[in-house]
Order: sequence, then structure tokens, then C-alpha cells
Amino acid sequence: MNGPAETRSAADEHADQPDNQLGEQPEDSAAGSATWSAPSGTPVPPAPQRRPTPDFASRLADVDRRISEAGLPFDSVRTGLEWWYRPLIDPQTWTALGWLFVGAIWGALMMVLVVAVTAVVFALSLIG
Repeated sequence: MNGPAETRSAADEHADQPDNQLGEQPEDSAAGSATWSAPSGTPVPPAPQRRPTPDFASRLADVDRRISEAGLPFDSVRTGLEWWYRPLIDPQTWTALGWLFVGAIWGALMMVLVVAVTAVVFALSLIG
């Protein structure tokens, strides 16, 4: 096996030399150098490989397979629409929605009542 000193290439030896022609020292890395390089002899990991992108037909087949395995309660568009819109024709849905609105209005009225009673009590406490 070759040691790290024996496996250095010409590019590694050139990397140790300053890039400028005047022989000036490179900027200190703590002084804000924009680039960083590993010390020479350090192994560089390989670049990540891109996974092949599946074409549209294979993606569509995958979605179709997942939908068929999901166990949806309908087999046709008509049964799907009936399943989706069934709550709109159910009377309990409209009763629950009515009580929801009654509760929202009742909550607002109770808040107004609590604020009014608090204001009256505070005003009476300042007078008496």
C-alpha cells in the first residue's frame, strides 16, 4: 500500500503553491476567505449520484396502484359523488350546522353581557 505522501498527484502539489504570480501569501482563512479546501492528502468523498427520474406513465401507474389498494368505498364516479356529497343531503348535518351557528352567536352575546356586567361593577366600585 502506498502511503499518503506517495499518492499525491501533480494537482495536489500545485495546490500547495500560491495562485498569484507575485508570490504574495494567500489570505488568512480567519480573515474572510470565501473558499475552503481540505488539507492535502484528505480523501474527498464521491459526488452524490442522481436517482433516475421515473417517467410520467410509471408515476401514473404508481398512483393508480396506491388508489386501488386504499380500499375506497366506491367503484364508479357516480358512487364516488354520492359518497362525497352524502353529508349534504343528511338532515343531521344541517341540524348540527344550525346548532354551530347558534353557539357562535350565543358565545358572542355572552361575551358582550360579561363585558357589560364587568363595566357596571367596576363603575359602581369607583362610585361607592
